Amino acid sequence: MNELPSKQVADIPEIIYMIIGYLDEPALRKTALVCKAWNQHSISPLWRKLAISKDWYSRDFSDLWPGLDRNGQILKDLVLELSPATRMADFDLGQIIDQLTGLLSRTPNLERLQIQVPHKIKSAILNTVAIYAKNLKIFDTDILNWDPVDVTVLLKGCPSLTQIAGHNFDGNILQAIAQNQPQLSRIDCTHPRFDDEELVEFASHYPNLIQLSVSVHQTLATKALIGVAQHCTKLEHINFRFCLGIQSNGFRALLDVSRHLRVLDLGMTEVQDSDIALAAAKCSHLETLKLPFCSNITESSIRSIVLSCTMLQHLDVSFCDKILLSIFDTPTAWVCERLEHLDVSGIHASYAVEASMVCTLLPSMYRQLGRLTELRYLKLSGHGFPLQMLDLGRAEFAKLRKLETLDISKLRKPLPWRDLIEIGNLFPRLTEFQFRSSDVIPPGPNVVEVEEENEEGEHGESKEDVLEAEKTLDAALEPTIEKETEPSTDALTEDIPMVEVMKAKLSSGLDISFRLDGEDEEGEEGEGWGFPGGVPPF
Repeated sequence: MNELPSKQVADIPEIIYMIIGYLDEPALRKTALVCKAWNQHSISPLWRKLAISKDWYSRDFSDLWPGLDRNGQILKDLVLELSPATRMADFDLGQIIDQLTGLLSRTPNLERLQIQVPHKIKSAILNTVAIYAKNLKIFDTDILNWDPVDVTVLLKGCPSLTQIAGHNFDGNILQAIAQNQPQLSRIDCTHPRFDDEELVEFASHYPNLIQLSVSVHQTLATKALIGVAQHCTKLEHINFRFCLGIQSNGFRALLDVSRHLRVLDLGMTEVQDSDIALAAAKCSHLETLKLPFCSNITESSIRSIVLSCTMLQHLDVSFCDKILLSIFDTPTAWVCERLEHLDVSGIHASYAVEASMVCTLLPSMYRQLGRLTELRYLKLSGHGFPLQMLDLGRAEFAKLRKLETLDISKLRKPLPWRDLIEIGNLFPRLTEFQFRSSDVIPPGPNVVEVEEENEEGEHGESKEDVLEAEKTLDAALEPTIEKETEPSTDALTEDIPMVEVMKAKLSSGLDISFRLDGEDEEGEEGEGWGFPGGVPPF
């Protein structure tokens, strides 16, 4: 049988499609230049999602319109964001409508729209969405001023809408949704205004509801969850974050019927250990558990989760101050080997941590972390004791080859700059490393003098090795000290102090830095489009 030449194989659409599926966005930009066939296959994933940040309705889109005219039919996901200042400022409604019309009229196959608007705008803007986004399936907005008539127009204009997320929904809005969209499967309400009876009435229309998210509702009571549990038995996503009026029996009623549960977010609630133990026993498909700032939760229920839920991928128990480090000291390894996101910031905060206890429990923590080889996000910030990451955790950290984000900010004791670089270099895929400038001890003469008082370094090095390492480090870092200052003006009469910033590049290619004055500044919001390189492709 004659074999196909390699050039012909590369031109087979199915082969191209398989290759394209493994490429990231920068690589897709290159493959789009190979030939016409490759261009057609590469353009599609590049234009599938567009995110426009920082004041979308006042931006000049003259360089975006040509690309949307050619490829807008490919776009499925559109994100339109505003800066906090713009959301509070006055606005030109006509300008907003014109800009939104220009975007939606060029994207006829849009399926997901996430839009931020000025706080004072009313839901009449939904009429524009209903006219142009006929294929919309997911709608997410921060509109605060709702009218049931506008919601009805939206749902009739977008008959395929199955997921809606918004703020300040009241009972009239829930009623309008129930009357006009019987196929709704997901609803997300932030700071809602409906009462218990209105929520239960809404739930009675949706026995197949998959997601119910009600966050920041201070008056929602236990009877609402008991009523919802009588109607919605197929929930996969439950979120009652910051609903302080719900008691344990409400959570238990809902968890008892949610056998298909995958996502559970009960952060900042009165949830109890017994509720989480019930989830561990009955929700075998649980993938995400978020319990930040839950003051009643202890290590007992979290142990039941990590030793039962094999599908778990996301665990957040940050600032649950009654959880002890002993959650890591289990007789067997955690069974959640697929875990990708772990946040244990601020745990063990209600107890005085003696040095002997830390020495006993920290090795157990690092051993368990070393087994979680799928981890991509790890947050260990805000602890009231030294983490001893290099002394006790170096070998285990080196096993986390897929880790992309590490947050160790708010350290109990600052670390030498050399140690932070060494920690960062343990992770070959690290793309984000979070710490504060006050968490860093700058290299310099003072550090050398302290080391000279000891015969051995903190890692067992000889005195000569420590001094040699300090000299090498100072030599390597000296060119990376940059001075930042504000632009001078004639109106200034005082000298502007210059701030020195020390920088380093990790083995992963990530640039890290800190300010020598120990004060951090928030970065400015990014400009440009949501495409690699900051410009729309082709």
